[in-house]
Amino acid sequence: MAEWLTAGFGETLENLPLDPPTVVSQADTLAEVALLLAERHVSSALLKESPLRIVTERDLARAWASRCSADDEVATIATGHPYWVPASMTQAVAGAMMISLGIRHLVVLDVADFPLGIISMAQLFTVLLQDEESMALHANVAAVLIRVEQHGASEETFGKSD
Repeated sequence: MAEWLTAGFGETLENLPLDPPTVVSQADTLAEVALLLAERHVSSALLKESPLRIVTERDLARAWASRCSADDEVATIATGHPYWVPASMTQAVAGAMMISLGIRHLVVLDVADFPLGIISMAQLFTVLLQDEESMALHANVAAVLIRVEQHGASEETFGKSD
């Protein structure tokens, strides 16, 4: 996490020290996935089988709140077609996108549409709070949010996988 503190909020996502995504199988149980997330200190994982799907701590919490069994397969609760962004996107725009869409995780894809990692809102805001030029960047984020408000948050504005 220390490397995140030296990154600037105006940097692109490809310049961040993204960890490879945690990957699980659609047949893994909710208990297995929860244990893996806790062991790796991450809040989400990608399912290795197509199509692109993500499971987050929030998905697990909702599953248990609705009385799913710990032995249920993770595929039953995974979010299909998660929002994604190119690695060339700036952290400021990614953060604005998360706020606008009300999400906490974005899948970061390389130019070949291969998942490089998952960026969380917590990671982005750690950078924002540590940035030396945070006031200017707050204004930058606000400007992006205003544009999104004026033009809407659509799949054309923010990539969404098929």
